[in-house]
Amino acid sequence: MDNETEKNNLIVTETVVSKKSVYKIAKIFILAVSGFFLFLIFIGIFWGFKNLPIFYILKNFGRTLPPMYTPEKIPDEVLSKGHIYLVPVSNADKDLMRDMVPFIEERFLYKTEIKEDIKIPEPAFSKEWAKVQYYAEMITLALKEKYFPETIHIIGITDKDINSRNSTWRYSWSWGEFGGVQVVSTYRFSDCRDNVYGRNSQELYFRQSLVATLKKIGNSMGLPNSDDKKSFMYNVTTSPSDLETKNLELSESEKRMLYIYRDYEFYIIGNRIDELVVEASKKIAENPGDAAARTLLGIAFVKKSQLEKAEKELTYALKLEKDNACAHLWLGTVYEMQNNYKQAFKEFRTARKQNNVLRYVFFHFGFYLQEKGEYDRALEEYENAFSAGWWYFDILPTTSSENDYPEKVYYTEKFKSALPELEKRISNHKNLGSICGWLGRYYYEQKNYEKSLEMFKESIKMAPKSYGAGYSHNMIAWIYTEDLNCNFDEAIEHAKKAVELVKGLNYKAPSMDTLGWAYYKKGDYQNAVKYLKKAVLLSVLNFDFFNREHWYHLKMAKEKLNAGNQK
Repeated sequence: MDNETEKNNLIVTETVVSKKSVYKIAKIFILAVSGFFLFLIFIGIFWGFKNLPIFYILKNFGRTLPPMYTPEKIPDEVLSKGHIYLVPVSNADKDLMRDMVPFIEERFLYKTEIKEDIKIPEPAFSKEWAKVQYYAEMITLALKEKYFPETIHIIGITDKDINSRNSTWRYSWSWGEFGGVQVVSTYRFSDCRDNVYGRNSQELYFRQSLVATLKKIGNSMGLPNSDDKKSFMYNVTTSPSDLETKNLELSESEKRMLYIYRDYEFYIIGNRIDELVVEASKKIAENPGDAAARTLLGIAFVKKSQLEKAEKELTYALKLEKDNACAHLWLGTVYEMQNNYKQAFKEFRTARKQNNVLRYVFFHFGFYLQEKGEYDRALEEYENAFSAGWWYFDILPTTSSENDYPEKVYYTEKFKSALPELEKRISNHKNLGSICGWLGRYYYEQKNYEKSLEMFKESIKMAPKSYGAGYSHNMIAWIYTEDLNCNFDEAIEHAKKAVELVKGLNYKAPSMDTLGWAYYKKGDYQNAVKYLKKAVLLSVLNFDFFNREHWYHLKMAKEKLNAGNQK
């Protein structure tokens, strides 16, 4: 082949693109972009105009509202078991609150008072450029600082727009802590008051404000959001107009939960246990099928350490009503005190499924007693919170930073100041295994390993066969292995105990990893690889496919084992 032919073969010819093809592609691109922008404009118009009166009328055409009525006047002696504070925030409508009071007292049977108003604290502004919305957390914090612990049930009412730092919702009309302080904004209900929708606009405004307030008071008393459409605790509420169609009623199970909560707060938190025994026994004599009275009597017997009587009443209560989270929780406590940890775990798990906010209710009871200086009883309520939440460490925050939400900083500082008094009283109790475990975790995060080990060992001593003891065994093994780099044989024994006691893949995998890593630190690479492989497998089964720590430990152990085999 001559040079000319070779040169011709190497020539790369470019594909000729016609002007017509270019115009066609450009046209398609312009049409696609134009269509996209038209779609955005349509969405914007719809979003902007959907709240006009005509859309409201069409949406609600033919819809009937539950009848409004005059609430029954409740005698003061019936309302004497507790207090609800309604607090105007930034000059909110006090007339609205006065109109709501009779409905609140009729539903919750607590004396309801309208207190002196508070100003929205300056840091509560969540939009510095416009100061349009306000952080609800800062408002609830201001409410706590002014009125807590006079009562647990403090409800702020404001006509300002609010939002939460931790919420994915841009617009909110309420915010609060289950079992604690709440805030309700009537800002989003003002359309009812300021515009005419063909209905009594003032009545709609009142209805929405009332239902939102009732719902938040229910949350403060441990009622979770409900799936029952007949209840004002019904959770699916996408717009303010959904509030006005709710009945001003609770379901039968919610009424029972509220009954238990009121008497628990009055008799147990109020330290009137003997009175509760008399009162509950009287109600059972009048009505043997009163599940709430039997639950309360069982709780009173637990407090008096009469475990057989407590078990009998709580078991009977569950025969009457299976969906009784409080009865399950306290029956679990009875089993735990009897060292029947398998049954205890089963009851605790059932209680959590039926009411997943109980842990916060007991936390707020504990915090209330702590702020009252009743540290012994505060510890008992904190232990209940752990039983209801099964080692949710967010219940009792141990550390905080400037970037944390205000309540966490507030609670953390309060715990730090109360901690010496709480610790002094731990030895007075036999059933604070979870609290000791929490304190072990607290001191571990403070890098006070000696104190941490002391608390974890105390936790095991109080409940040696509990699932919480499994966590404590694992932490002791980890501290020796990773943090102190000593006592590897003792660490291995603790890790084996942890693997034996803990339940659930999310706990079993870390314990298995600790066991394998303890063998690695000891120099037994064969056993290290054996248990670390199991840890990785358990992580994968728990859908934790990329647990870097477990994979890294296994890689290190394999390298050491292979290096030893090659010698």
